[in-house]
Amino acid sequence: HYGKTADAEISKAIQQFGKDKVVVLQEDCELGGAPYAGCTDMWLSIGGYEGDRTSVIHPRDRQLDMGWWSINEGNAYYCRGLIRFDLSSLNGKKVKQAWLKFTIRPGQKYQPSEMKGPMPVHPLLKEWKEAAKTTWVDERKLGVGFPNVYYQAFPNKWEKPLASGATDRGPEMSVLEGEKGVNLLNGAKADVTKMVQEMLRGKLPNYGFLIGKDLPEELAQDHPRKHMEEYKKLYEHGSLPFFSKDEPDDKDFRPRLIV
Repeated sequence: HYGKTADAEISKAIQQFGKDKVVVLQEDCELGGAPYAGCTDMWLSIGGYEGDRTSVIHPRDRQLDMGWWSINEGNAYYCRGLIRFDLSSLNGKKVKQAWLKFTIRPGQKYQPSEMKGPMPVHPLLKEWKEAAKTTWVDERKLGVGFPNVYYQAFPNKWEKPLASGATDRGPEMSVLEGEKGVNLLNGAKADVTKMVQEMLRGKLPNYGFLIGKDLPEELAQDHPRKHMEEYKKLYEHGSLPFFSKDEPDDKDFRPRLIV
């Protein structure tokens, strides 16, 4: 990545509108301050090795997986991404444009290095935590040490698995699409202008963004390998490994909200 860490789109916006008119939110601290100090992200997934981590939420450092990932008949996942930014620095401002941008982590085994199709983006309607210590074990005693797919911050519960219910997320308001180009920072982006505007106006709560297609509730009852074709339809292009806000080395590649 050496020498390829400049985001051309940010540079162009600063040149066009002036540095004081462009805000790039890309912090690495955990939420917990007032009102939300920094940025947090995690990926929700269903799948894993049978009897090991089936139907769990994965809080994971450095990498944010989204999409369908099938390695073999005994190991398969479907993942959605959650991300939230501190918007307090924008209070009282008129937002004309807001872009959510991710960088794809290249060279990951079993996963593509570019985005081949769009993913829907929804506003989240419930509070959630990035918490590896928040655990729930289902009645089958699977997923020991990991939260169950119905739980986002135990004992709080999603209406449907992986935040697929109408009370979990709002309607689709944008799409995350791949970007072409030689700059590695140009991985994928979504126009989230309307969502950010409504969060600042109080029309939407700032619980962040949910990325990826809903998981039909009937698919959550079995291991994904039993419904391979149905799962593939959720995102037929595979699973994308994006850098998360926990990336320690290449900080420029962390998720960013450009306003």
